[in-house]
Amino acid sequence: MYFIMKKFLLFFLLLCSQTLHAQQSRTQDDNTIYWLQTVANVAIHPKWALYAEQQWRQVGDIASAQQRLLRLGLTYKVHPDVNVHAGYGFVKTYAYGDYPIAADGTFPEHRIYEQLTFKQPIATWSIQHRFRLEQRWLAKLSSNQPTQWVYLNRIRYQFRAQKPLLTKANNQVFAAVANEVFIGAGKQLGTNIFDQNRFSVLLGYSASKKINFELGYLYQILQQGKPLANNSVVMQHNSGFISAAQFSF
Repeated sequence: MYFIMKKFLLFFLLLCSQTLHAQQSRTQDDNTIYWLQTVANVAIHPKWALYAEQQWRQVGDIASAQQRLLRLGLTYKVHPDVNVHAGYGFVKTYAYGDYPIAADGTFPEHRIYEQLTFKQPIATWSIQHRFRLEQRWLAKLSSNQPTQWVYLNRIRYQFRAQKPLLTKANNQVFAAVANEVFIGAGKQLGTNIFDQNRFSVLLGYSASKKINFELGYLYQILQQGKPLANNSVVMQHNSGFISAAQFSF
């Protein structure tokens, strides 16, 4: 498993590197972001759990909306360290930045996704690998109404390393670092085979085994799929704060 994961990650990094270097004409767009995430896991069986997630993504002066995201899913525990999961996601993207993706107006997106997550403890570190496949339907607008749906595929790989800093009974303070690569696919992909990359550094607190909070820094590089009139590709550099609350029932 470790050998396969290593080869998979190497393929991702190589593909991203080649794609970025292939784009000679790029326009930079810098934005400040603030992301708030709430997650709930509800056990319905020793091996099965319902999943719900909501994200509020703000940009600029924090009063402006970037995205809204809702996910609902079902998780199956194959092994204490291995989970498989599938679900549905709804995303609404707003116009933001100097070169907004939603230039024609706020647009919705429907997603179906499947993922595999496994943990790999190394000494005092907890290493997590997450592989996710997404089937996406993005709306094209006319007079602010969806008139056509564009279908795309996307592959995501997230690496996360977490280390406890202070542990007392069921309470724990921990630090974590994570990176996630997004690779696009599909006939209507456009220019962004490399879709985006997210890097985060986090400080967390587990109030119990069922309540977890995180706060940290997020840096997102996002390549827009539609070039500008001069054929330049827009590269967003979004950085700011991310916070998350996770609850298990």
